[in-house]
Amino acid sequence: MIEHYYNYVKNELASKYKHIHSIDTAGRIYHALTNTNREFKQFLNIAISADCKNSHPVLFCYFMMKWRGISIEDSFKITSIMHSITNISDVRETCCSVVDKLVINRLSNDELEYIYLTSNGLLWDTVAEKHPEIDRNEVKEKMFAEVFYSNDKETRCWQEYAKEFQEQFPRVIELIKYWKNSKAPDIHKYLSDNGISTLKKATSALSMAMMNLEAQIFVEILKRIYRKRWYAVHIHDCIIIPKTKSKNQPKKEQVIKIMQEVYKEYGLAPSFD
Repeated sequence: MIEHYYNYVKNELASKYKHIHSIDTAGRIYHALTNTNREFKQFLNIAISADCKNSHPVLFCYFMMKWRGISIEDSFKITSIMHSITNISDVRETCCSVVDKLVINRLSNDELEYIYLTSNGLLWDTVAEKHPEIDRNEVKEKMFAEVFYSNDKETRCWQEYAKEFQEQFPRVIELIKYWKNSKAPDIHKYLSDNGISTLKKATSALSMAMMNLEAQIFVEILKRIYRKRWYAVHIHDCIIIPKTKSKNQPKKEQVIKIMQEVYKEYGLAPSFD
């Protein structure tokens, strides 16, 4: 099976014409590289790889701000100033220096901590520090399975990672639980306005909304890259620029600048690799 997989990827990449294989109900695009194993990518003809850190946890900040009645402009001020904070205990005071205190007070301490960690790309590392016995990628998988993408209305709060998350971020997980109900009028409206179908699982509202938001952001990033006549493809939360003979080859900081500009339009200021 592994041999067939690698031959398939090799043949797809060798083909003169590259195709989109499918677009799912959340709007995410799939192609030959989408599910390529990490080990395989080191052999690919990649010039630049720009990856958004803590991508989906960052996206939840968008919903958090929206549901707390915080504007896109204020949301960006809050998320961007997180990069200048060195001590997490200073988060609230520092945020109040750029945004009205009444706005900041709509966010609890654990929500501000969550925004700080995700904006700085530290969430997975913080969790992994508590679990040195397992790989960081396994930490991510468990967090998605037990918290963000669990189809349980209460998340899997009896399991280790969800339990820890709930203790550290009680108000964040309260909103996550609320979002696992596509029948709630405001959530139903958001899904309807964005053309998102949760099919038969009402509890998939959050996962579908986050994947749809990611698709919106990266399709817009690609559009702006293509306007500059740069070759590029995305793998969900990562932009890949291939090595070419073209003189019109971007630098990594130029690609990241475009990514930052698009995220800013959603009130987000994530970190990039």
